[in-house]
Amino acid sequence: NYVTDRPTNVETNSILVELDTAKRYWFDGSAWTWENEPVLPTVSGLILHIDASDASTITKDGSNLVSAWNDKSGQANHVTQATGSKQPLWVDQVQDTFPTIRFDGSNDEMAVTYGSSLSTAATVFIVCTMPTASGGERMVFDGLTSGGRFAYLKSSGNIHYMYRGNGVSSTTVDKTMRMFTLVWNGSSSSLGIDGTDVTTGNVGTQSPTGLRLGAQYNSANFGDTDICEILIYGS
Repeated sequence: NYVTDRPTNVETNSILVELDTAKRYWFDGSAWTWENEPVLPTVSGLILHIDASDASTITKDGSNLVSAWNDKSGQANHVTQATGSKQPLWVDQVQDTFPTIRFDGSNDEMAVTYGSSLSTAATVFIVCTMPTASGGERMVFDGLTSGGRFAYLKSSGNIHYMYRGNGVSSTTVDKTMRMFTLVWNGSSSSLGIDGTDVTTGNVGTQSPTGLRLGAQYNSANFGDTDICEILIYGS
């Protein structure tokens, strides 16, 4: 978001508007800064924050295969995949000029174990595309064990589905990049899409000990999903 290839022989407080993106930049006397750069508020209980647009948090090879996606929450819950054939792909210029981490829906997955950080209640904000490949359930993410599910997926009926021992379903999925808000709170759980609640219900009360991206807890039912950013709160 910081412009490094703009001229600096201009007056302090100059404004630059890019015609192709309509983004406004402000010059502070030494560097250009995107005026609308988002600043996240400080909210207690953040367990995991991964962001595909932060290159400093991503370890990838020359083919852009991702082996580590580091957590920005301060909890060191880094998401990793050591096996090259199972690593997702970093793809640039996907969403509003920003990159994404692309899971192929065949065998790509990443995981992290974070112990007992999550109990019954949790909130997940995720910017991603839903899986649309045929063949039954397709996962965005899940827990790590059969007794610690934390699943968000496309069901075999091609609808949004949340599961933690009990399931709640919603509207038909599509491949549009959206922000999903998942509130996990037993019988008072809910799913929101782009800021609008679309369903409520009882998802169950299993307590996950970790997170698996792009696959079911048992490394099955892989999802063809692009993930831009995830924040998980333990409340």
